[in-house]
Amino acid sequence: MSWSTILRLDGDADDSEIKQNHDALFFEPSDRANVFQGGVEVDPVAGWPFIWARIKDRTLTFHSLRVHEDGSY
Repeated sequence: MSWSTILRLDGDADDSEIKQNHDALFFEPSDRANVFQGGVEVDPVAGWPFIWARIKDRTLTFHSLRVHEDGSY
């Protein structure tokens, strides 16, 4: 899955500096039907997100969980 995000840095729709980010996630099938795990093993406690996806009916949903410095998520 890949996507681009465009951010207006000052919030002015008519005259704003724009920043564009590109990101990609890679998924692998899991041992469960219609459930996919992020292709890279990560440590959520170290600040890396735990990512997975699933397909239900005709909808693909992505989930991402990140643990913050204070232990909250």
